[in-house]
Formats: sequence, C-alpha cells, structure tokens
Amino acid sequence: MFAPEGPKFIRHNGYFYLVAAVGGTAGPATSHMVVVSRSRSVLGPWEQCPHNPIVHTASEREPWWSRGHATIVEGHDDKWWLVYHGYENGYRTLGRQVLLEPMRWDQDGWPRALGGDLSKPIPKPRGEPAALPPPTLSDDFSTTKFGTQWRFHKPGADELQRAHLDARALMVKAKGTGPSDCSPMTFSAADRAYEIRIALDELKDAQGGLLLFYSERIYFGVGFDGKNLTTYAYGERHDWLRIDLVGAGIVLRITNDHHNVKMHYSTNGENWTKHPWQFEVSGATQNILGGFLSLRPALFCCGTGSARFKDFRYRGLE
Repeated sequence: MFAPEGPKFIRHNGYFYLVAAVGGTAGPATSHMVVVSRSRSVLGPWEQCPHNPIVHTASEREPWWSRGHATIVEGHDDKWWLVYHGYENGYRTLGRQVLLEPMRWDQDGWPRALGGDLSKPIPKPRGEPAALPPPTLSDDFSTTKFGTQWRFHKPGADELQRAHLDARALMVKAKGTGPSDCSPMTFSAADRAYEIRIALDELKDAQGGLLLFYSERIYFGVGFDGKNLTTYAYGERHDWLRIDLVGAGIVLRITNDHHNVKMHYSTNGENWTKHPWQFEVSGATQNILGGFLSLRPALFCCGTGSARFKDFRYRGLE
C-alpha cells in the first residue's frame, strides 16, 4: 500500500479496528482510499479486511474525488457512519470537504460502506436539533467572528492584535507590502459560485482590499489606498493596470461564477464600474499549487498605517 497515513483505532466486539488512508491525499481522483485491518491485540497480528478498500473513488465520473481519511462513528440512533473528506468533482478550488456516509457491520464483523459513489441523496442521521443556527458568511462586524469564520493566513504569534471591532466596523493595522506578506484574513467559501463585497475607508498610509486568495503564491483581487486602485492577479501586482481613483472610501465586489471571476468597484455602493480584467481560476488547487488549501475570499491590509472595513457581504449564486 502506498502512503499509509492517518491511522485511527476503534474497538468493537472484541477487535481493535485500524482505519487508515492510503494512495495519497490528492493527486489523481481515484488514488485515495480507506482500508481497514483488525486484531485482537494492538500488538497484532493484523488481519486485512477482505473487501478493502471500503471507501474509494473508482471513476473520474463520480461526484466526489480522492475520498479518504475516514473515522468510524456510532450515531445517536445506534446506526454507524463514516466521516471522511473528499474533493467535489470539478471544484477542487473549494478544498477538501467533509463527507458523511452510512455503514454497517457485516456478518463477519467487517465495516461495509453503504453510500456508493454518493451521487444520490441519503437520509441524514436522526438526532437532537442543532444547538446553533446555520452560520451566515456575511459580517456586519458587530461581533467577532475570528476563529469561527475569519482567520489570518499564516499568522504570527500576536496577529490578532492587528484587528479590533469599532462601531460595526473592523479596524485593521497594516502589515507587509502586499497580499503575499500581510497575512490576509480568509474564510472558506461555501458555494460553487458566489459574490463577495466589502466597504473600506479611513485609509491611513495603507492599502486595503478584497481577494480570492489561495496562498502567498497565488491570489486575485484589487486594493485601494485612497488614490489608486491596484490590480493583483496570479500572485503578482500589475502596475500596468493601476487605475487612478481618488476618494475617501470605496466598495469592492468580486464575483466567482463557477471559476469565472469578475471584479467591480463603486464609490457609493450603488453605481458600479466593471474592472477590465477577468480571470479563470479553476487551477488554484492543491494538485497544482500544493499546500492543501482552497481558494478563499479574503480581506487584506498592507502598508504602515491602518484601514477600516465595513459591511462584508457574501451571497451564494446558482
């Protein structure tokens, strides 16, 4: 077996079951898989499951790729489940997503996955109502969402001290010279297509902006410093497309329509000007760039001063 990793133990009916991932976490859609072995003792000897792999993407036509790293979980209603991750077919940009699949123990005491290729809906587990309401990704900055939504990319030990809430706004102290070294504030997108927007003002010796950010190597978006609109694409600043724009503030909008990206800007949030450059971003994935990241909406602030962000909006599209 190639690249065994992430072993997990569970004890059931007198056996220790070892659940492991093999085949490489990303790479080809069909390479990753879940295998099981068991023993009466943690010291062995170990017996391999006769129907390994118990979870595997068998074809690139399946809706979920690279399925692996499973954990066996007993449900609230005495049913059993596999929790693991996978990439959505055609949307590796969303990163590894959590998948839930029903399973049962067969007559020989081995786990059997029941969900197939997950192309059809399955009944969700029965249980108590959720303790928390579903999260919303828009943010009026009335309460902190750091740790639950926003997170700094590669933060330093005192990174959170750069940001604080003030009257339904997020005040951010600048850092670095651009998106690659300023630790942008990111979160994971929830849709194949979506629109994001942010208002910013009180720019003091700083540039603030809105991005689709994979890593310090690759990002797309725009920044504003009160005098110019700066374009960022493919992890670079493109000064040839600097737009002279003087104002106390700006509203920025990025639309990611199934990997096709457009950008707009406005001085009042009502009358919009389309940015002249568009992008196709389906290549911003682990298989090309490494890092096991996703293409994430992000806010950034670079320079020596600070900026104020207000009224962040996220809207999923069809």
